[in-house]
Amino acid sequence: MVIYANQSLRAAHNIMLKVLQETLEKESLDQVNIELSSMNDIFKLQEMYKINDQEEMIKKNLKKMGYMN
Repeated sequence: MVIYANQSLRAAHNIMLKVLQETLEKESLDQVNIELSSMNDIFKLQEMYKINDQEEMIKKNLKKMGYMN
């Protein structure tokens, strides 16, 4: 098994520098033209949707038990 962690880190570092440099050069973040990951991709990575589903289930259970309206 081969792990390419170093290459991923170096690639991430490089694109972060490019994004920050372009951000400094432009007047608005809307003008930054570097392709970025979507927030949807980031939420999937963080399993945010799973957390939201769990929160909804907890709310429903609390309502059933009379702790919430």
